[in-house]
Amino acid sequence: MKWHPDEQEAMIRLADRLGRRFEHVAAETVRAVVEEVWAGFIDCRIRDYLPILVERAAGDRLRSLTDRAAAQQARADYAGAS
Repeated sequence: MKWHPDEQEAMIRLADRLGRRFEHVAAETVRAVVEEVWAGFIDCRIRDYLPILVERAAGDRLRSLTDRAAAQQARADYAGAS
C-alpha cells in the first residue's frame, strides 16, 4: 500500500517504539501489525490522532499475540513435564 510520506515516517517511529516494548516479537511482525492496523483507518478524514489510535490498537494486538504464545509455551512445558 502506498502511504503518505508523513504517515510512513509516523509508522516507522511507532513500529520502533512498539518494537522496544515488545522486544521478544520479531520486528517484521511488529511492522506488519502496525501497517495492518493503520490500513484499518485508511478512510478516516481526520488523521491527526491516527498515531495514538494505531499505537493502542497495535499494542493490544501484539499483547494478545504474546499472551497466546506464552500460554502455548506453558502448555507445552506442562505436557513435557508429565
